[in-house]
Amino acid sequence: MAMARAKNAVGQTALMAAVWDGNEDLIRLLVEKGYADLEARDASLNGKTPLMSAAYSKNANLVMYLLSQKANVNARKVDGWAVLSIAIEGGSPDVVKLLVENGADLTVKTPKGLSVVQLAEGWYQQSRGESNYRAIADYLRSKGAK
Repeated sequence: MAMARAKNAVGQTALMAAVWDGNEDLIRLLVEKGYADLEARDASLNGKTPLMSAAYSKNANLVMYLLSQKANVNARKVDGWAVLSIAIEGGSPDVVKLLVENGADLTVKTPKGLSVVQLAEGWYQQSRGESNYRAIADYLRSKGAK
């Protein structure tokens, strides 16, 4: 397990670097061989986990794989951002749905106190009407989020 926690010069484990690069084959190999700590924190990104990076990058296949390996769907960064909030910021309705279907907490708030629906609506306005953010807000509302 020591190898799973070894970090490079910017504070990333091999798994984190593979997630950042979107290298699904390497990610699977690291996990299957036991060289991956799914809850390791990236020192250079305020404590992001591999699942957070995958969620932000809109990689639904990778998010699904990490969740199947029991990555913590409700982990938070040092600054308080939750996986679901990071996925909303990333803008993929598919990733948001995967997280919700796997138990993401719909009551989380950003460090500034925004709900997940408010966050999605804020990104919709900031993006000047990017429909993905509207779809995310509508989906979250349909699941009971405020």
